[in-house]
Amino acid sequence: MRPWSEMEGLLLKIRDDKVPVLDMRDREGFYKGPRLRGSVHMDEDTVMSGKSCWLLPDKHEPLAVIPSSASSVIAVSNFLAARNWTNITCLENSQELWSLVTALGMHDDENTPATKLRRRLLFKPCALLHEEIGRIEASLLAGARLKSQGSENHCSFLVYEPGCGRARNLAWLALKEHDNVTWRCLGVDLWYSALQDVQDLFQHSGVPPEQACLRFNNICPHTGALQPMSMREAQRGQLKSHTHIAFESTPIPTATCHLILCVRFLERAFLPTIPQLLAPGGFILFCTFVDAEGTQRFGRPRGENHLLQPSELARVLGPHQGLEILRDDTAVINDGRELSMFVARKRFDA
Repeated sequence: MRPWSEMEGLLLKIRDDKVPVLDMRDREGFYKGPRLRGSVHMDEDTVMSGKSCWLLPDKHEPLAVIPSSASSVIAVSNFLAARNWTNITCLENSQELWSLVTALGMHDDENTPATKLRRRLLFKPCALLHEEIGRIEASLLAGARLKSQGSENHCSFLVYEPGCGRARNLAWLALKEHDNVTWRCLGVDLWYSALQDVQDLFQHSGVPPEQACLRFNNICPHTGALQPMSMREAQRGQLKSHTHIAFESTPIPTATCHLILCVRFLERAFLPTIPQLLAPGGFILFCTFVDAEGTQRFGRPRGENHLLQPSELARVLGPHQGLEILRDDTAVINDGRELSMFVARKRFDA
């Protein structure tokens, strides 16, 4: 048991640094007992099996953890450390902890409904989306209100992410509390088990199928069009009932996407289709690896098929395509690799 003063210091740091909190107590203890404000519940056995690790923050980011009992603190700490989470704070589940949480005013509202608690996430989206979402939503809302002569108070926008994988960006948009905005999410990927994981998250969080659709498709490397995948591919992942996953590959209607996300995804045949898919005033965010010194030194991805060339996006997705480039720079991530930070908006007259 940590001394009271040490535990207080940890809690204050968690509060001041806005560290996400993973609570692994049993469900009744979390939903009916005291909770740290903003904490997220995940079953300890599921976390320790590795099945839910994709829901944790990035490995370099801080995370506070409340194991189910004092006896599991070491096991949980060792498990996360072995998987390279390097900034973990473990808080022992004890009466002293919850008394101190209450004394510091860090307790959660006991009247928060379970439906709202289930919508909480530990992770953030990619840095580019996190940085730009305010500008994007403000611009889209202004355009919608101008079109409706100011009568629109709440708007629904469509976001499309090809190569979405486990769709953390889409989940964040679907579950985040946005002022006057609801995001309808369309993700496409050929990794069936990842789509299953996202479907489970959407079901658990109460995201309705009409708000989020995950399409089990490939993107043709020649035309950029969607291609259906074989059901045999899906059956390898123990085919189960589908609420959010679709297997059809009908084209996405032109001029319907308000936001297109390309995150660590590169299929050059898809690039010319982006201006056609964007609605007037819609945005493209492109954040993927660049052929530069840090990425070359790291060693992967490698090859021209997987790496953007410097200034390539500006040449392909520029004014000649009806797009206004708002941002075109490069960010270096923790492992030294370079990522594009490209943002463009389709002109209303394009």
